[in-house]
Amino acid sequence: METYPRKSYKLVDFASQGFWQKLAIDAVLSIWGKEFRESPFVNVTVREALFDGYHDPLIDLVCKNLVLQALCNALSIPHRIGFFYKQNNTDDGLYEVSTGLNAPWNIGKVRYYFLLTRSLRNLQ
Repeated sequence: METYPRKSYKLVDFASQGFWQKLAIDAVLSIWGKEFRESPFVNVTVREALFDGYHDPLIDLVCKNLVLQALCNALSIPHRIGFFYKQNNTDDGLYEVSTGLNAPWNIGKVRYYFLLTRSLRNLQ
């Protein structure tokens, strides 16, 4: 099991976009705030976090509400959350990513993608 930030806590980012967004999030949390007692982190397996997805109690709580179900369906809010959940399972090719061993400022930088280097250099 690994610990990850809950995706539903992105609602904070949504609420900071404007008055109406904040009003909507405040309304949801004031109605269900007493029922929702979850931490901002979730313990799930790496497989669940990446591919299989996991249930988020806040999303379940909101989307099971009869009034808000239509909104959840219209926005295509998934029933499970995962970084690559519901991807098509195709092979994206090979990546070479810098470890930052010799140049720490390059850590995580994609050096090659499927043997393409010219286009990546132009993006930097």
